[in-house]
Amino acid sequence: MIKLIGKLGITAILLISTLVLAEEVKKKKKNKIDLGNVNINANLTDNLFHINDKFLVTADGNVKINASSTDNLFQINDRFIISGGGNVKINASSTDNLIQINDRFIISGDGNIKVNAGTIGNLFQLNNKFVVTANGNVGIGTISPSSALEVSGPVNVKGVLKLSGSNSGQVSFIAPADGGSTTYTLPTADGSDGQFLTTNGDGTLVWATLHLHRTVCPKGFNLIGTPDSSDAFCISTVQENASTWLGGIKNCYNKNIKSRLCSASEWAMSCVAEGPKNMTGHWEWVADSGSNYGRIIGLAGCDSFNGALIEASYPSRCCFR
Repeated sequence: MIKLIGKLGITAILLISTLVLAEEVKKKKKNKIDLGNVNINANLTDNLFHINDKFLVTADGNVKINASSTDNLFQINDRFIISGGGNVKINASSTDNLIQINDRFIISGDGNIKVNAGTIGNLFQLNNKFVVTANGNVGIGTISPSSALEVSGPVNVKGVLKLSGSNSGQVSFIAPADGGSTTYTLPTADGSDGQFLTTNGDGTLVWATLHLHRTVCPKGFNLIGTPDSSDAFCISTVQENASTWLGGIKNCYNKNIKSRLCSASEWAMSCVAEGPKNMTGHWEWVADSGSNYGRIIGLAGCDSFNGALIEASYPSRCCFR
């Protein structure tokens, strides 16, 4: 406080006024220091904070670090951007999506998700191999599923595969717990009334009509006799080596289609009918046997017979009806 005593001239009055004003300014600066915009080694001062043309905070509060634009809320080095609309871009070519990283991970404006895929038109798409479409269809190995679940490629189901009807009906499929693998190939069209599915021995299913006698033979066998007659039977197309007569019997019994060592009459009938090739010119075991020997046939023709010790090694053929 400044006190005045007596009469003062105009000069004294001006001096006193200046001192009072200075004291008021000093009081205000104790409460707040207003520096305004800060420019450190930069060309522009329109920004709130600007250092060396590399770091700035704009008047709108946008932050730019070593970047070419300040239109975004936050931008670093033209690689990390948060746009004015809140979209996030990391090392990507577009900010039209909510989130985009490196053109490989995208969440679009509609909320669709793309991971390393070619399109974002689906709700979710991974690597062009897994997709959930806009209508909820799921595709595995395909990006355009036409049903609720579509799989392109082999499917492995462990346990029970259940097919449910529209109400309470169910059909279940289950593989054996142990053993080898079996693959079945379905026919290309439906069969006729009364037909049934049968296998040709290599997993190919075909439609067949029920017959009392043999009409066709599976792969690896020739049909001998009149189809669907009592004399029709199947015989091996190619002979197999058998170390003994009993070995020939075992070879036939252990086939997928249970068969037996051909009898002499079946072998001879097949030879005469010119079914399998190369039946003559060598001995082959047949099922007929005598005391401590087995019957062999074919060396000199269809009617060439002989006996051999059952421990001898000869080829053999299998037959079944």
